[in-house]
Amino acid sequence: MRLYRMQITNYPPEAFGPPYKDPESGDTFSDFDRSWKPEGWKEHVDDQADNWGRTWAQDAREDNYRFFWPSEKRTFLTKEAAESKAWAVRRWGGQAIVLEAEVGEFMEVEAARRNRQDAKDLEKAKKLRDKAEKLKQEAAELERSAKQPDWNF
Repeated sequence: MRLYRMQITNYPPEAFGPPYKDPESGDTFSDFDRSWKPEGWKEHVDDQADNWGRTWAQDAREDNYRFFWPSEKRTFLTKEAAESKAWAVRRWGGQAIVLEAEVGEFMEVEAARRNRQDAKDLEKAKKLRDKAEKLKQEAAELERSAKQPDWNF
């Protein structure tokens, strides 16, 4: 099963307010300008509210046409749904990519926990076997050196 997400990679420079300097670190930052609206936003909101009855558009209109970027938190079952969000970002001057994840089988949470614990235990056992092998080699080396007479007077 594949799942998809949209990730915004770049915002238009005009979407940011004036830079400010952090007095402690000296680093310069810039936040989004909450009053910024891309060209065509008001018309888009009106169309979505009036012709399509979209509640998000009605809310944005009531909030002085406040602009917002699509959320990056959503996960989609289709690539097309994620691509439509990326298209919306590009429409308003940003850049976005679509991410894909391959999801394995679904199982009960307890079974998944047991599988993780088993994998962890196997890794720990491998490390202990490797350590035991190293100790055996060191012991064999010590035994060989102990059996050889020391002829250096």
